Amino acid sequence: GYYSEGDFQKLNHWMNQQFRMNGINILSTYYCPHSPTAKCKCRKPKPGMFLKAQKKYNINMKESWLIGDKEDDIIAANSSGIFKTILVKSGHNFDESKSDAKYFLKSIFDSIELISD
Repeated sequence: GYYSEGDFQKLNHWMNQQFRMNGINILSTYYCPHSPTAKCKCRKPKPGMFLKAQKKYNINMKESWLIGDKEDDIIAANSSGIFKTILVKSGHNFDESKSDAKYFLKSIFDSIELISD
């Protein structure tokens, strides 16, 4: 109900173009089209989207990183075997003591140094 699937596709296309212009190739985009009350397996905090990507690309989840801005992102990552997790504040307030994220950063840009170490 936030915006149409067509609008999502337009935004996703634009974002992928921006990434490509900066030398980043996005292989796939996963999203949940279901309402919060739906009993689907893909809406976070359920790990469905992560597991779908793992199966498609044979991803080693133990060596993977998740960068999210909500605790549901961290829960979904942990449920799929990803434990290298970063919760980015990006304007959101949250209680770090109640989060399962491994790292807390102010900006996604701060993750570059952390992940490349």
